[in-house]
Amino acid sequence: MNRFLKALVPTVLLTELALITSATAVWAILSEMHAGTYVIMGAEAIDLAAIAVLSVFIFRRAFDAEAQMMQIPAEND
Repeated sequence: MNRFLKALVPTVLLTELALITSATAVWAILSEMHAGTYVIMGAEAIDLAAIAVLSVFIFRRAFDAEAQMMQIPAEND
């Protein structure tokens, strides 16, 4: 498996967990405060944008970690 796919797997898994948790929290908190439907949907849209930014950072960290792990055996030879 190449480096891209090895970095994509943890990115998808961590992003999915973050999305489920944050979307549920936003919906629950705003519903508890009796916010309107449009307010809840707007907050969910902002939450999705934040998760997209977070997924970019997760992917970059995973991609760099895979590159570093690929270089370690070459240095020990």
